[in-house]
Amino acid sequence: MSQDIQERLALELGDWTFDILIGLIIMWIISYFIGNWLAAKIQNALFMEQLGHKIVDKKASGAWGEFFHMGVSILSGGYQERQRRKAKRRKRRIKIVLDILLLVGCYLLFTNRAMAVEQNLSDSLICKYAEYLSEQNIAGQIFKEYSVKTKSKVGAMADIDTNLLEIDDAVLPEQSLEIKVGEVCFYMQPINGGWYNKGSSPKRYNLDEWDEKEHPVHRVGISSFYMGRYEVTNDLWNALMDTNPSVFKDAKLPVQNVSWNAVQEFIKKLNLETGRHFRLPTDAEWEFAAKGGIYSKEYRYAGSDDLDEVAWCKVNSGDTPHEVGTKKPNELGLYDMSGNVVEWCSDWYGELKDQTVADPQGPSSGLYRVGHGGAWKADINFCRPNVRLYDQPAAHYDYLGFRLVLNKH
Repeated sequence: MSQDIQERLALELGDWTFDILIGLIIMWIISYFIGNWLAAKIQNALFMEQLGHKIVDKKASGAWGEFFHMGVSILSGGYQERQRRKAKRRKRRIKIVLDILLLVGCYLLFTNRAMAVEQNLSDSLICKYAEYLSEQNIAGQIFKEYSVKTKSKVGAMADIDTNLLEIDDAVLPEQSLEIKVGEVCFYMQPINGGWYNKGSSPKRYNLDEWDEKEHPVHRVGISSFYMGRYEVTNDLWNALMDTNPSVFKDAKLPVQNVSWNAVQEFIKKLNLETGRHFRLPTDAEWEFAAKGGIYSKEYRYAGSDDLDEVAWCKVNSGDTPHEVGTKKPNELGLYDMSGNVVEWCSDWYGELKDQTVADPQGPSSGLYRVGHGGAWKADINFCRPNVRLYDQPAAHYDYLGFRLVLNKH
């Protein structure tokens, strides 16, 4: 177990110990005061009983009074002893009940904290193991075997067992596909299928109000496919369409100012021209590819922890989009996944669900379509791969473009 996991576990157990200690102190204080209060009530009742006997005693006189006094004293003494015993038994029962409640409270507190510690430890193990696998370039198959072998050893691992859900994770050829439309060539990168954690945790990043769209983190399986090495450029758009809506029209710039509806018209023409079935990526496919797929190094942005290495955004773009492919690619050879233009996805927008899914397609209907990726005029926090944007299908802006995907068959 690595040192950072040990430190996190120690902190969690320390928090748990402190919570249990505070709980014990509070419950003992409650037990003490309630027990004493009830004992005082019972003692008060005995006092009233004694007072009653004294009143009866004073009303008697003479020989009969002495005799009556003796009888009352004997009876009252026995009665008081019985009452004291009853009071003791009541107090003991009350203490037992309070002790049971204390134990139940401590048990619930313990199990709740233990589950949290186990979940955090499990998440850390998964993250560390995924990093190791990505370095070995064999993450897909080995991770699946690892989740099965450790299922009985780490309870939370059962939540990520993916054997009941199937994906087409066949290994694609390493070389990219070259597609030609007229005089324009573009390239599709192979994306081998696998499983990943979709979304992000607020503990990992300093998230703003957009973080709610990235929750909850859950396991998602993606089948193998091809994705455009670059965003669709003006020259590729011009090769098929009669008009170009872009504000910035240089040939190698990404096409911008295109609506989701206009993109569908472009894809129809492209499919007729090539005889293939191009489409937009799903929300889950886009995020999987941007994070590096099965070769992910868990970078903050798509390909690096340093945004300037991989993206054109508000802080470095000079208020204009840039030629595609001029920054570093991510682990899969994809460029500009964290900047240049926001990219349309095929899904209707909907809230994420806390469940393991394979090749999700999003809701069947809605008002908005999902978008991903930063843009030349976007703040840096919007450039993380987890950020989910959305807009109406007819919307078009000078920072909004798209990227193509192609099924492996």
